[in-house]
Amino acid sequence: MVARRKSRSRSPASVKSPRGKSPGRGKSPGRGKSPARGKSPARGKSPARSSSPVPSRSGSISPPLIELLKAVKKRPGRPPGKSPSKAGSKSPARSKSPARAKSPARSKSPARVKSPARPKSPARSKKVSPSVKLIDLDDVDRPLLEPISKSPVKKLETSIEKPETSGLRRSARTTARSSEDDAKQVQNLIDSSKKGTKGKAADFAVSLFALLIILITPLIFLLMPLICTKSQCSVLNIKSLSLNWRTYIDKEASLIYLGFVAIQTILALIPIGQLVDGPPMKGGRHKVRTNGLFAAISSIAILGALYYFQVNLDVVYQKYVPLCVAALSFGILLSVILYITGGRATVSSLNPEGNTGHILSDFLQGRQVSPIWWGRLNVKFVFHRITLIALMALNVVFLLKKWDAIKQGNAIGVVIACGLQIWYTLDYCYCEEQWLYSFEYQRAGAGFQSIVGYAGWPFLTAFISKYVMDYNVELSWYLYGVLVIVHNLGYVIYRASSSQKAEFRKNPLKPALSYLETIPTSQGKKLLVSGWFGWIRHPNYLGALTMHICWTALCGNLNGLPYAFPLLTLLLFVERALRVDENCKLRYGAAWERYSNRVKKRVIPGVF
Repeated sequence: MVARRKSRSRSPASVKSPRGKSPGRGKSPGRGKSPARGKSPARGKSPARSSSPVPSRSGSISPPLIELLKAVKKRPGRPPGKSPSKAGSKSPARSKSPARAKSPARSKSPARVKSPARPKSPARSKKVSPSVKLIDLDDVDRPLLEPISKSPVKKLETSIEKPETSGLRRSARTTARSSEDDAKQVQNLIDSSKKGTKGKAADFAVSLFALLIILITPLIFLLMPLICTKSQCSVLNIKSLSLNWRTYIDKEASLIYLGFVAIQTILALIPIGQLVDGPPMKGGRHKVRTNGLFAAISSIAILGALYYFQVNLDVVYQKYVPLCVAALSFGILLSVILYITGGRATVSSLNPEGNTGHILSDFLQGRQVSPIWWGRLNVKFVFHRITLIALMALNVVFLLKKWDAIKQGNAIGVVIACGLQIWYTLDYCYCEEQWLYSFEYQRAGAGFQSIVGYAGWPFLTAFISKYVMDYNVELSWYLYGVLVIVHNLGYVIYRASSSQKAEFRKNPLKPALSYLETIPTSQGKKLLVSGWFGWIRHPNYLGALTMHICWTALCGNLNGLPYAFPLLTLLLFVERALRVDENCKLRYGAAWERYSNRVKKRVIPGVF
């Protein structure tokens, strides 16, 4: 053994080895003969590697990455035991070398034992030249190859599918998640409202306030027709009000109103008109038949036929108060039915404000937002339309009553007053799909407050035309011109802002709306901060209020009582604006705060 060591120490290969600087490895006779030791890809830190010129060794294979990927794709599985380095490890000379057995560097070398690149290197194949091995293990190419070799096929498929997802598909998924979140939010709000009871005193206050609203609401609609009669319009008429119940409850008037509601319900169910998808709500999407214009024109045709066959339509004028009582009674009865049926409704269709556990408060607000009967009849939507067509029918009856005077040109005030309200109704029926995207339809409950309000509103509004007809109010032509111009301006504000809001909510990605500036919300929706809603927060309320003021101005200055109508309208819009803002603040949080800081006023520019 000693002789063999001496003979090997004199070998010229050991002198020419590039490892000559290592004192421990310089004595190894097998180090110089091993081709893998000098070319090992795991020795990335070796100075011999850094000084090795790559181009000189790659004469036949191109260094670009695409050639390397082709070589990797064609690489067969590495047969075990054929690696040059492993062959060197099995050499009998190495196994008997005492220097290798005693060398601490060989046993502790992390490159030979722990290097992750050795078993996964595509350059281990015999079909790839050494130049490719150097390129593969280079620090520049390794970050490009490792994600490809380590990532499974599923990850590649996922990265391809994501860019293909359009904005509309993302919006649909966001809407679906939003609907589920709304259902959970409804249940959470219901639970929190029930747990938020602060004691018997708070319960009593809530119930007392609800009771006052329930008692006052019908009186608001009845008071004006009662104290402002054809003979006298004064608050003092309260003292002379009849206490006989027959003055207010009339069988014929009740039958007329019930027949009118039945006809309008049948017209609503006739499959004429567009069947549209309602907006995404807490109870999901519902199909809605928008045939309001058909129902309105049919109603006018029916009234014209009755007048032609000399049916007494003057009964509507003579029994104006009993008709109003019949409408309010029907609204109260419908509210009770909706309260009872709302107890069996699904959680997603419930109204959080109408499920607090306080009976009177829940009855006032309504248990459901938009109840649907028999899968077809949208009660809230249809009844709202019925009340608007009732307003149109009352004005048509007033025009027919004054038809002889109109033909003589002596009732221009009645024509303008009735004509503006008829136009308002026809416009709503033509654009009734836009009402589906209003706060009133999507968030307000179908309870006593809304249903009875719908029932009494046409009689309070048509009272303006009745007052002009009873007192033969005539204004100058230039006043009529100014009022009509201002009214049309209010109509433009009302209809344009409502249309913009509805179109944006139906499809925020519509190209025609791309110029509008928006604020994204955490729910995946957007808030308009330009256009009409960059001016004030509720421009549609301003437009409607302007039209109501112009209607009342046709009454002249003979009496101030009719002007209570626009005052009530103003209070209603102020209350609703505050309610909408509070609801939006809870839903959109920081996004609504940004919008509120940008658009300060709610209804009246510079005032409120």
